[in-house]
Amino acid sequence: MKFSDFEDCHSCDKKEFCSRSSGLVYLNSGKYTGSDKHTCDVAGIVKDMYLSEKS
Repeated sequence: MKFSDFEDCHSCDKKEFCSRSSGLVYLNSGKYTGSDKHTCDVAGIVKDMYLSEKS
């Protein structure tokens, strides 16, 4: 699989902070290449923490 296979992730502003697991995404969404709300929420928290430490 290539990153281009993950359609939901292309335009995501949190992708640099994401620790996506296709297995977890599949369990929660039924699609290997989809997105998972919990994973996206965690990536958002990590991004916010990173940005707050930089400022």
